[in-house]
Amino acid sequence: MGSDLYPVVALFGAPGAGKGTQSALLVERLKFKHFSVGDLLRAEVAKGSSIGDLASSYMNQGKFVPDYVVNDVVKAYFLENKEDKVILDGFPRTVGQAKELRTLLKLFPQIRFCAIQIDLSPSEIKERIKSRFMCAGCQTIYSKEDFKSQFVCSKCNSNEVTVRKDDAEEVVQTRIDEYQTNVSDLLDFYKSGGILSVVDGSGSAESVYKKISSVVDGALGFSLGRS
Repeated sequence: MGSDLYPVVALFGAPGAGKGTQSALLVERLKFKHFSVGDLLRAEVAKGSSIGDLASSYMNQGKFVPDYVVNDVVKAYFLENKEDKVILDGFPRTVGQAKELRTLLKLFPQIRFCAIQIDLSPSEIKERIKSRFMCAGCQTIYSKEDFKSQFVCSKCNSNEVTVRKDDAEEVVQTRIDEYQTNVSDLLDFYKSGGILSVVDGSGSAESVYKKISSVVDGALGFSLGRS
């Protein structure tokens, strides 16, 4: 039975809580496909598309992109990836999006959905964001602790760096405030449905990963294995 089930995991956490790091570990070790609404929207911004221009006006202020834009992106993705292990990074962000996702996933009985919140204090979040930067070539996120000398990207070999506009100090607090305001109802929605698990995000990336993978195993009823 196990081979016929496909986990879809929604990761929640304030900006800087480690959603991107944990998504990357699930992709690398458990062969999940990484679905990041933010990455797709930033790609549209880079292309200068109409969707990108609209999204940019919200993202550069640390605000959420409207549901009607995000939902269309998600629908298109699942129609092409209905038989894959998928990690949802940064989606859903509203109860409306969660209900839309629930309706969509009912079309695929082989999917097992679980919601996981990475819990981290605002002070720890701000410190993490202050220490991170982005490769100018491929937009991979790094921490200053990863490089004690000259930076060379492990993915594209670029040595040029930049900082995300929404990581600017004056925007970070707005992002945290918006997350707490918008996501509280969403977390209550999943909590009331008995499918929300909360993991402590203050430890090492490895320790947080072990907690998350255990939650996924529990949702499936069998182990995906470790590597």
